[in-house]
Amino acid sequence: MNHNIGAGGMLMVLAGGLQVGEPVKVTFRIPPGDEERQLEGVVLRIEDNTEDPEGAWPLRVALVFDDVESDLAPVLETAASRFND
Repeated sequence: MNHNIGAGGMLMVLAGGLQVGEPVKVTFRIPPGDEERQLEGVVLRIEDNTEDPEGAWPLRVALVFDDVESDLAPVLETAASRFND
């Protein structure tokens, strides 16, 4: 699965338990520094994970972030460019 994160949101794989429109809190670390960050958002869409339909992570969940702190947006964009190249 390709990693997909940016200043606007992220796509991740899950086993389930969320619904479209549900509010979420995501906690993560981005190197270097590994400072723990937390963002709030909502579930935008849920779809089958065609790369692992019978595995531990059968769903792909797209989240849209509410407000991203101005200092975090460039960090997320840099992470996205590293993962998505």
